[in-house]
Amino acid sequence: MEVEDNLAGHFLGKGSSEVDWCESNYAVTDKIAEFYNTISNVMFFVYTPILFHLFKPYAKLVNKHINLVWVSMLSIGIGSTYFHATLSFLGQILDELAILWAFIIAFCNFCPTRYIPYPFVNNRKHFTYTLTSIAAFFTLLSLVAPHFNMYALFIVALPSNIVLYKELQRCQNLRAFRLGLFCFMTFGSAFIFWCADRGLCNFWVALNFPYLHSIWHLLISTVVCFVMVLFAYFYAQSETPETAPLIRLWPFDSLPVGIPYVAINTKLKSFSSNGFKTT
Repeated sequence: MEVEDNLAGHFLGKGSSEVDWCESNYAVTDKIAEFYNTISNVMFFVYTPILFHLFKPYAKLVNKHINLVWVSMLSIGIGSTYFHATLSFLGQILDELAILWAFIIAFCNFCPTRYIPYPFVNNRKHFTYTLTSIAAFFTLLSLVAPHFNMYALFIVALPSNIVLYKELQRCQNLRAFRLGLFCFMTFGSAFIFWCADRGLCNFWVALNFPYLHSIWHLLISTVVCFVMVLFAYFYAQSETPETAPLIRLWPFDSLPVGIPYVAINTKLKSFSSNGFKTT
């Protein structure tokens, strides 16, 4: 019984994670460890249901797995919220694994075929199996060496950044190009906030502003969701050009700001998940 209690405390206990960000713990309420780092995940809960709704025609006519992507994005918000509210080891693992699997799900299903490596050309299923195996390895590694997780996630995200950069180089759609530029600039700013919170905590505490990680949350949630919109656009352009994909802004396409989504020609027949007509 004592061993079980120790294991439960190691995984579920408040503060059982070795990761602790700069924000003071339980400073706002004794119910939430890092209050601002917790509530700053709110944009994941705002973006995902809206995008899920806006992408219904896309899911029907281009790739149904876009719904799985939005669910994985929502799981990032849930995992991060739980982690920062408790600072538990379980919360840390849920947070980091949600990010890992969201990357894998998105990259497997929406990487344009021209970027799939030679051994897997014309066989996205084997490509998916291989990346899933790699993700499973990192999942096990996260339990053995959890201090490595946060840095490994940046490495896992690298292929997505390379593909996005290459697609923007060949992109002739001004709105898509501007959205990609916005994502790169916003990610750069978010990464600076992440590093500053991680490496200069004492400085920010002295300024009475230890909230840089919460700013990272607000920025990165926007980047992640908007980059996925770009990947969905480039995928549709590459694999199902008949759908005539266009990037629109919600709620008003005429305004310069809004939530981007991919509008497609809804007069077409249904497509299978790999982009070929079913009927």
